[in-house]
Amino acid sequence: MKRLLFTLPKLAMKEVFDRYSSKAPNPLNTQFADRVDKKTAIQKHKEKTQQKNTTSLFPSSAEQDRQQSTTVSAESVATSVRTAQKSRKCSKCKKTGHTKRTCQGT
Repeated sequence: MKRLLFTLPKLAMKEVFDRYSSKAPNPLNTQFADRVDKKTAIQKHKEKTQQKNTTSLFPSSAEQDRQQSTTVSAESVATSVRTAQKSRKCSKCKKTGHTKRTCQGT
C-alpha cells in the first residue's frame, strides 16, 4: 500500500479520486430543499426561547403575600381539626407515643 501510494503518478491518483468521489453521495444539508438558512434558524430559536422565558419564575410580592395568608389560614384550620381528633394510643397500656408492637410496659 505504501509503495502504491508513493509510486503512483499524480494523474493516476487524480483519476482514482475522481472515480470514487463521483460515487459519493451529496452532503445531507444540500439534499433537503426546505432547509432554513442559518440566520433565520438562529432568529427563530431566539424568538422561541424568549417566549419560554417570558413566564415569570416567581409570583409578585403581592401575590406571594396573598398565597401565604391563605396557606396560614388553611394550616390553622387543619390544626384545629387535628386537636379535635383523638390521638392514637397503645392498645396494651393505653398511652400515646408508641404502638402495641413496641410497648415496653404491661
